[in-house]
Amino acid sequence: MFFDPRRRGRGRALATAFGFVLLLAGRAAAQPPSRVLFIGNSLTYWNDLPLLVEAMAAAKGLSLSSEVVARADASLEDYWGDAIRGRIRQGGFRWVVLQQGPSSLPESRANLREWTRRFAEEIRASGATPALYMVWPHRSRRAFFPQVIESYRLANADAEGVLLPAGEAWLAAWQLDSGLGLYSPNSLHPSRLGTYAAAATILSSLTGVSPIGLGNAHGPEVGRRGRPYLHRGLLGGRKGRAVRDLEGDVDLRSFAVRQKFFRKRLDRRQ
Repeated sequence: MFFDPRRRGRGRALATAFGFVLLLAGRAAAQPPSRVLFIGNSLTYWNDLPLLVEAMAAAKGLSLSSEVVARADASLEDYWGDAIRGRIRQGGFRWVVLQQGPSSLPESRANLREWTRRFAEEIRASGATPALYMVWPHRSRRAFFPQVIESYRLANADAEGVLLPAGEAWLAAWQLDSGLGLYSPNSLHPSRLGTYAAAATILSSLTGVSPIGLGNAHGPEVGRRGRPYLHRGLLGGRKGRAVRDLEGDVDLRSFAVRQKFFRKRLDRRQ
């Protein structure tokens, strides 16, 4: 699903939701952002989430570059090898973003917390800050959102990291507009709009920059039908404030070549 710029009421819902999530995320570090390492699975690389975070940062005048280690169905435990830890120890990252599956079951929560703690020690020793990318349950298990949220909040507390509460952002948006199509047809991965919501939450939580007023994002052709990679900016402000168009484009075209190589790297990791 692509975000329809004519559905301005839904833009208001997302904008208000992100304002709420910014309060939940806590204080972000004061220094300008730099390099981010994402470690996760398909919920991290779906719709090229890290590149969208970069593009959003660029639209706000921030310099952010990402590196991704992600393969389908992987848990953090699966990455506990010399190669990944060696990459962390090389340093140079400001944040290392950790992501696992929903982890709503007791045993899954315990696993998430254990391996988050282990990675957090490595991350802090390298001079970086750990961050937890909170995801969401399968559409058929939406009743388990509270367990997913609690799992990631506990893991983040263990790591003393930065919480990236994308799952909470989804819930907050649905409370304002239950018709938002944040899931893709496969009922687990995000739609384009769901990815936009996650990316805006990540950027805001890491940097403290508001996602409101990002404008339009026109980029390379992607997807099976070759439709444009289009993410309409969040518009407006607090709830009840009139939603209005803001000037400025997020230029994703400069990311097109890198996106092709990015996809090839991910294909090799499947």
